[in-house]
Amino acid sequence: MVRNIVRLLSGGENIADNLRLSANLVNDLEEGRVPMVFLKQFRDVVNPDLACYQAIIEAPCRMVNFRGGGLIHRDLDVTVHDFASHPIRRDLGLAEGPLRPVLSFWCEFDFEIGFGTEIWRSE
Repeated sequence: MVRNIVRLLSGGENIADNLRLSANLVNDLEEGRVPMVFLKQFRDVVNPDLACYQAIIEAPCRMVNFRGGGLIHRDLDVTVHDFASHPIRRDLGLAEGPLRPVLSFWCEFDFEIGFGTEIWRSE
C-alpha cells in the first residue's frame, strides 16, 4: 500500500495506473484500512550524531471513527529531500524536484494500530 501511494505521488506510469492506484486508496479508506509508516531509530551511544539502529516500519491501522474529510481543490507540490542520514527520495526511486499529486485530500479520524512489520533496516 505504501509503495502504491509513493507511485501515485510520483505520477505512476500512466493515467490508467493513476486511476487504479487512486481507486485502491479510496477502497482502503472506505474499508477503514489506513497503513502507517514510521522511522524507528536509536541514537548511537558512542557517537550521538549517528544512529545505532534504523528501520522503516509499516503498521496496519483500522479506522474506528471518521471525523471528516474532503478533496483539496488546488494544486499542491510535494518535495522529498535526500539527506546523508536519510536518502528517502533515492531509496524510494523518486525523481528530483517537486512531485504533483494526482489526487489531494485531507481527513481526520481516530484509529487503532496493529503490530508493525519491518520493511527496511539499515546495515
